[in-house]
Amino acid sequence: MDYLLSKKSSPFYHRSNSPSKGVARPVESAERPFRGSWCPHSLAWASRYASITAYDGGRVAARCAVGLAKEHRPVKLIVGMFAPGEELFEAARSELEEVYGPVDHASPVWPFDYTIYYAQEFGENLLRQFLSFSQLIGPGKLAEIKLYTNALEQEHSCQGRRQINLDPGYIDLSKLVLATTKNHQHRIYLGQGIYAEVTLRYTQKSFRPWEWTYPDYRTEHYIDFFNEVRQTYLEQLRKLEVP
Repeated sequence: MDYLLSKKSSPFYHRSNSPSKGVARPVESAERPFRGSWCPHSLAWASRYASITAYDGGRVAARCAVGLAKEHRPVKLIVGMFAPGEELFEAARSELEEVYGPVDHASPVWPFDYTIYYAQEFGENLLRQFLSFSQLIGPGKLAEIKLYTNALEQEHSCQGRRQINLDPGYIDLSKLVLATTKNHQHRIYLGQGIYAEVTLRYTQKSFRPWEWTYPDYRTEHYIDFFNEVRQTYLEQLRKLEVP
């Protein structure tokens, strides 16, 4: 039994028929004793383990539980590449594998003709390929990885023009996330000048686009590849016994 001090409107106030209505009275926990300290202004607990079910005349008035912060499960690193020639893919793959381990999925090489945005810098007739890596990563590493791939792009530049574009991201069970240096209303800042975008969501047994999803990421062959990578990722989690 604990005393909760709050305003009269609090669901944890016990209203009696006595003249002293509105006075804080003991509230029993149907789960376990309240072990935190009550903050009447922010309605927060100092203890992260508090869970209360309050009763008023035998009726459940409210239940409050404080969420526990915990590390996210590891995710599957992917890198999208486009360039005017396949030989650049091989060079970039070799350097990426030195840092992030072996590639376990490589998509076919597809034409990248969904936009002319990059034509001035890279030229026309661009090619596209995706890689995924067998070594899982922490999602908090995404900004660091994007900075590394940006540095690789600069290493392969010629006369101030990039020869290859590298777009790192990751696949989780419920989404595909990409890193970017460009802010927008649907992107979240990660730090160090890098933002994250949920480009695809996984629902009804497949990845599916949002209204902001890039046109090429909406295509069937891209999504088929990402679904295949996700299945491998799911099998890895099962072997690791990660929930």
